[in-house]
Amino acid sequence: MFKLGALVAASLLAIGAAAHAAECDNPDALGVSRTLEVDPAQLPKIGTMSYHDSLPLDDHEIVITFDDGPLPPHTEKILEIMAAQCVKATYFMIGKMAAAYPESVRKVAAAGHTIGTHSWSHPWFTRMSMDKARDEIDRGFSSVQAALGDEHKVAPFFRFPGLLHRADSEAYLAERGIMVWSVDFHGDDWHHRISPQEIVKRVMTRLAANHNRGVLLLHDIHARTAAALPSLLTQLKEQGYKVVHVVPATEIKPAPNSETPVASASPDGTGLPAAATNPAAARRAVSAAVAAVATDRTDAEVGAGDAAKAAPVLADHPSSASAMRKRLVLRNNHAAFARRLAVARNRQGTQARFAAAHVTPARAAAVTRLTQAHAAVTPRRVVLIHRAGASARPTQACANCRVVPGKRVHPGSPRA
Repeated sequence: MFKLGALVAASLLAIGAAAHAAECDNPDALGVSRTLEVDPAQLPKIGTMSYHDSLPLDDHEIVITFDDGPLPPHTEKILEIMAAQCVKATYFMIGKMAAAYPESVRKVAAAGHTIGTHSWSHPWFTRMSMDKARDEIDRGFSSVQAALGDEHKVAPFFRFPGLLHRADSEAYLAERGIMVWSVDFHGDDWHHRISPQEIVKRVMTRLAANHNRGVLLLHDIHARTAAALPSLLTQLKEQGYKVVHVVPATEIKPAPNSETPVASASPDGTGLPAAATNPAAARRAVSAAVAAVATDRTDAEVGAGDAAKAAPVLADHPSSASAMRKRLVLRNNHAAFARRLAVARNRQGTQARFAAAHVTPARAAAVTRLTQAHAAVTPRRVVLIHRAGASARPTQACANCRVVPGKRVHPGSPRA
């Protein structure tokens, strides 16, 4: 009986591989060796960078995953590269990004890739309450599903931002039948100064160190990742690796709490906030939130107090008053405001003391030799310009000045 079951499974696998080969126009493509169907109830958490278990992969099998997207044009470029090699991957999308670029979400789904979620706004789950964590999870899934429409279903796959998982959030995901993904290795493609060649090198080195199998983490929001992908897929094929496409065996269960913010009523009847269904609203979400905070902050008593405290500084810097007001008042941070105010006042006091110590009748002639051009370039510096070769000795008015070629500068000035 066991041999019969194994024979049937092998036959189905061969049929699937033949069907895939028929769909692929590139005979030299890396392709997909097999499709792995997983049940979140059987594999609730995978990825050896965070958990004990990983996917049941054979030798030289790899699962490719992408985080943080979608983001045109990088997501589209990666889709083209993957299609040329007939490779399928799993995408963990951020809710805000999916709401802002729903067309890219649908392109990924139309290409046959699996789509999971990566929260609503990519926060650190270890720094928030459970209510906030639940909202991040629910809004992420709802917004991605809204972007997909009725033709495709979001997979019950979730990956914590930064791989920073927490037990209560994992328990909530298990209640909804959602599988938590970590990774087995990555390519450090989020580093700003890493080259595409270095990404490929690190992926291949870590893949070999991980017993030549595992779940790979990349990001479809970087140009360097798209640049590294062709070479990476070529090397995987040359070294005999096979790509496995993972699909879910079940769907997501409804949220236990029907009164979550995501399920609240909305004008369009989707139960989602406007930023989750309207791309233009999603792009304005951050700026609108900042504007709302600014309005609340200004009208509040605390904001009025901060504005009053900032008035002397703003009066002395009229050209930068608008920018400084944003930094001091809109930041909604008393400690930061106090530090910035102290720095500004200390700078003004230093400049005043410096000017008083140096602009004396004995040096009036030297001060008058400041040209208009020099004064315009350094409006906040009081520099005494002397004729080249003129004698300059410390006096009672400037006992701690030092002599430099062509000018005398106080140690407390920015040029000291």
